[in-house]
Amino acid sequence: DRSFAAAPAEAGKRAGAFAEGLRRAGVTPTAKHFPGQGGLADSHDGRVVSNRPLDGLKATAAAGFTPALEAGVPVVMMSHVTYTALGSLPSSLEPAAYRLLRSFGFKGVAVTDALGMSAITDQWSIPQAGVMAIAAGADMVLANQGNQATAMRDAIVAAVSAGRLPEARLNEAVSRVLLLRGEDPATMVCG
Repeated sequence: DRSFAAAPAEAGKRAGAFAEGLRRAGVTPTAKHFPGQGGLADSHDGRVVSNRPLDGLKATAAAGFTPALEAGVPVVMMSHVTYTALGSLPSSLEPAAYRLLRSFGFKGVAVTDALGMSAITDQWSIPQAGVMAIAAGADMVLANQGNQATAMRDAIVAAVSAGRLPEARLNEAVSRVLLLRGEDPATMVCG
């Protein structure tokens, strides 16, 4: 079991306390897997689909993630579960999942789970998924290996150059990551 508790409210309470402890110790905590994955199959092994109604999904996500967000968690990792109430894509690639996360007031960095997992690679190439994730609202994409990171970077740059990925969306993502690192994006000089 990879959760603090079976019930979302209890897991959220414990995760919030753990996140606070990590922050006090100088460690950047990450809450995962938004909007939830408890009780479902493992997306390492293939596509996972949930038909949970939107109201239930929102309530579970609120119970599980609000305590961590209130504790100041600066990073949230997205799930690869496809919630049909949000759309037809895994949450890490689904714009509605990122909108739901932001609706909870989260202003930090949204990161995908590893895009080399079967829930993704059974349908898309890793570079294609990287572009889709950034376009959907991810600020960082997670690779299992260095060559995957390089391939995603190249695909993201190509997508911006070709106009398939708005430069403003990439700038928004970069700004959030820079703020997480303690850097002021307004002082960065490009070119």
